[in-house]
Amino acid sequence: MRMRAQIPQVQRSVLGACRWQSSSLQPLSVARRGFSLLDLLVSISVIAALLAIIAPSLAHMSEAARRVRCGSNLKQIGLGLVMWSNDNGGLLPGSDIADLPTREHNKPGNMMLLHMGDDDPNNWDGIGILFAEDYLPAQLLFYCPSHTGFHPHDKYAQDWVMLGDELVGNYHYRLIRHGAVYLDNLPESVTLITDGMRTLPDYNHGAGANMLKKDMSVAWYEDSEGYIRDLLPGSDQDQHGGISLAWGAMDFGVPTTSPSAPGVDGFFYDPGERGAPIIEP
Repeated sequence: MRMRAQIPQVQRSVLGACRWQSSSLQPLSVARRGFSLLDLLVSISVIAALLAIIAPSLAHMSEAARRVRCGSNLKQIGLGLVMWSNDNGGLLPGSDIADLPTREHNKPGNMMLLHMGDDDPNNWDGIGILFAEDYLPAQLLFYCPSHTGFHPHDKYAQDWVMLGDELVGNYHYRLIRHGAVYLDNLPESVTLITDGMRTLPDYNHGAGANMLKKDMSVAWYEDSEGYIRDLLPGSDQDQHGGISLAWGAMDFGVPTTSPSAPGVDGFFYDPGERGAPIIEP
């Protein structure tokens, strides 16, 4: 009987000791302090400084990528030109702008036109003929990803379907008469297509332009000094001879006072000179 009375007392002593030991092993609570307003302001300032340093590099990388895509567009247009030329006796697609010197459209800046409008669904012009005859079926090939001017693809999305109004692309074709120029006869220095020069806002990259040469290679014209940029008109109503000098600079590869490279005269129609000769093969 005495042993039975002591067992609960022993259990209570053991349990009490266990509770004391377990409570003594619990970690001490430590007061935690959050970010102060000063810490937050310093962090924001550091992030802003880093972004200011990195942003120009990111913008340059983005433009470089767009320039590559633009060059790819010109390369594919060049392949379309070669296929069309092979199927048409070696000729290059011509333009009504060169054939009709009295026409209102007759300005060298209008060689960005793909479709002349005039409520004629068949009135394709220049490199627009490549689309009409299924050599280049993709509309976006005619638009530069760097273009920020008056002629984005979205502006003409409905016109590509209805074909009632003018269609303007972002690339500039050389002023060529129908049935007048054979591809193989052109000097190697000739630039056939480049970034838009209709007006200054059409100059897609600002610091230069991609060029499709006669051999269908794509080269870059560096215009960091702004020679071509300064030649371009500010609006459609102010087109002038500066575009011809820009073509000359691209043929030579450097600024020039000549509208074309040596041996190029007579291959292209100048609206200021009537009766440019047809170059036979």
